[in-house]
Amino acid sequence: MSEPSRCGTVAIVGCPNVGKSTLLNRLIGRKLSATSGRPCTTRHRVLGISTHGAAQAIYVDTPGLGLAHGRRDRSLSAAVENGLDGAVLALFVCEQGRWGDGDERVLQRLLDRGIGLRPLLVLNKIDRIADAVALLPQLERLATRADFADLVPVSALKNRNIERLRACVHRHLPVAEHRFTAGCHTDCTPQFLVEEMLREQLMRRLGDELPYTVRPHVEQLQWRGDLCRIHAVLEVQRESQRAIVIGRGGRSLKSIGTAARLDLEPLLGGRVGLRLWVRVASPQAAASAVN
Repeated sequence: MSEPSRCGTVAIVGCPNVGKSTLLNRLIGRKLSATSGRPCTTRHRVLGISTHGAAQAIYVDTPGLGLAHGRRDRSLSAAVENGLDGAVLALFVCEQGRWGDGDERVLQRLLDRGIGLRPLLVLNKIDRIADAVALLPQLERLATRADFADLVPVSALKNRNIERLRACVHRHLPVAEHRFTAGCHTDCTPQFLVEEMLREQLMRRLGDELPYTVRPHVEQLQWRGDLCRIHAVLEVQRESQRAIVIGRGGRSLKSIGTAARLDLEPLLGGRVGLRLWVRVASPQAAASAVN
């Protein structure tokens, strides 16, 4: 007798910089969500679809949760709430060896949503500890904090225990028809994915010099055979930031474009011709981005 079809939305939540986006990319088996060492790299909801046999998990990567201060943080908090809506399971990601007030707030927010959304604790970055046995006391302490659906230690970066986590997720999915075809990996538009990969490279290469308000924007995306021609603008706040993005002799802009193109080709399924411009935003747009 064949297994029943299982399907459900799984929210990935946690504090900034605990590895949620890396975990999503690992579970999907391809790069969808921007990653970097900078907190709050993920600014929007990113949906990834993983179909294995009878189970289809629809993962939603959410921005890191924190206290809301100002319009931008309230917007991030709203994106998290949207990611939790309709979820049947939440992967609560925390970092091995660290537990702070932020983790407590995230967990409490999940518990406050009621019994319909049970968190599964994912203890990430276990590659930073040499002896796996040393994780046991930490897991025992964490197990007392809530009635978790399961506790799974992983290293998203090193691809350790990901299959075990995937199997745990599948066990908790409800019996339901699949919502997407087996070959579908995301509902994000190609334009969104291009902007995500550009933003990642900006943060990876210039994160210490530029604020979060630098905005990639795709102005043209057109397929010609197996070649995807993309024209995109990197919008900055000031002329001095424009010079930073371009770099001496255009070297910085070229490296950003080359790295983004290498990520985009497997993601879009073809060759990519990427042209980038850097533009200073109008005063009105700059003020809107800061608020």
